[in-house]
Amino acid sequence: MSSRSLSRLVTGATVALLAPVLSFVVAAPASAAELTGSIVVSVEVEGRTAPLDGWQLTLSSANCAVPTAATATTDSTGAATFDDLTMFADESSTTPCLYDVEQERRDGFEQDTDDAELTGLTAGTLVPATTSGIAVASASGVFVNPTRNPEPKGNVLDYKCLTGNGTSEVRSGWHPFWRDCSLAPQNQTGLGFTASPTPEGEELPLGESTVATLTHFNQTILRGVHNYDLVTSFTFADRATGQTQTVDRTYTVRIDETSDSGSAADCKYQGADVPNASYACADRLILEQPEDSVIDLGSALVDLHLSFGRMLPDGTCGATGDAAYTAERANTEFCLIAVTEGVSSVAPTAVTILNVADATTPGNSGLVSPGKPVAPTEPAGTTGPTGTTKPTEITEQTATPRPTETTAPTTQGGATAAPAAPERTTSALLATGGVLQPWLLAGGLTLAVGGVLLLALRARRTSTTD
Repeated sequence: MSSRSLSRLVTGATVALLAPVLSFVVAAPASAAELTGSIVVSVEVEGRTAPLDGWQLTLSSANCAVPTAATATTDSTGAATFDDLTMFADESSTTPCLYDVEQERRDGFEQDTDDAELTGLTAGTLVPATTSGIAVASASGVFVNPTRNPEPKGNVLDYKCLTGNGTSEVRSGWHPFWRDCSLAPQNQTGLGFTASPTPEGEELPLGESTVATLTHFNQTILRGVHNYDLVTSFTFADRATGQTQTVDRTYTVRIDETSDSGSAADCKYQGADVPNASYACADRLILEQPEDSVIDLGSALVDLHLSFGRMLPDGTCGATGDAAYTAERANTEFCLIAVTEGVSSVAPTAVTILNVADATTPGNSGLVSPGKPVAPTEPAGTTGPTGTTKPTEITEQTATPRPTETTAPTTQGGATAAPAAPERTTSALLATGGVLQPWLLAGGLTLAVGGVLLLALRARRTSTTD
């Protein structure tokens, strides 16, 4: 199994597979230190109608580098995003990068969101994948470039009786006694490739899965082929979108032919998994891999470092490895195993900044706090010589003819009772709900006092003449 990193992660909510004219959204980073995320800021205003666009934001970090675009401006919805932010400060994925967001203050508003809520922000949260979402829509493989290994003495002999070169099944080998091509194909040695597409409606499971079957036709022959290039083509499909990507990879299958005579104890390879027989030794198969076998499918990574897994009678695969052994005079099937790993996505960090209109700022006078009294309006008046406004004069009502006076009532002691004083002018004003200015109140009181004195004098004159 490949030791290359299948733990690589990729960001982005959009996943696309490609045909020849398409491309993946983003290549998976090689390490956690290259994993990136984003911070989404939403600006809101409260208290009065105001545009949400144009709010200036600045990003900073104490332990990680900040992208060139360290400033952002909100759009018409009040949103701004800082992208391509490194998530981890080291390769171990244990030290997160921490970021601070600062909003430029705007006249007429106070920031209601505390600055502490905008500090120490991460660039997102890893969301582990639970499925791959990927399937092998189709696959094929053909064998090309047949060669033989040198003989023990260094001679390089041609292979004989080759058939099927350039197809998914190849055969070769002279008749061991007649040394001609009279052997039937099923009695020749060779290799076969059979693709294993993902069943309709299913997807590749996370972990190991069979992507093809390799069969070694191991028969007793002379001058057979030792090495073939296996040229494969895998078409992967995204089950969610239906988009596809075709990946071509070439592997080399090497067959180490061993002695066809002797005892099992003398065979070249020994072990519990080596099927040596008393009449012939087991052959050994080796798969040589391309240098880069990890395929980035956006939502999943598939390691096409193929491994042998012996096909068991129940149709499952046994332990896998880069080498396998086959018994003489038998056809042995192997599962070709690939490893699929789901790609963790990154959910962006989201923060909201609330701004409240400042009622003390000019232009915000319409904002009145509950319970705040409204300033009274001064009564209308005329303009005096100096240009100042004089209060409207209060005039006495026009006198009406008095009825014939009757004798004033007397008190129990015989004194004449004083007539009731007329209602004070100020009472009429107060009854209207108006608010008297201090100078008006003083003037009214003066007039009232004068009226009382005048009535008192008249009553006194009346009492002396009667």
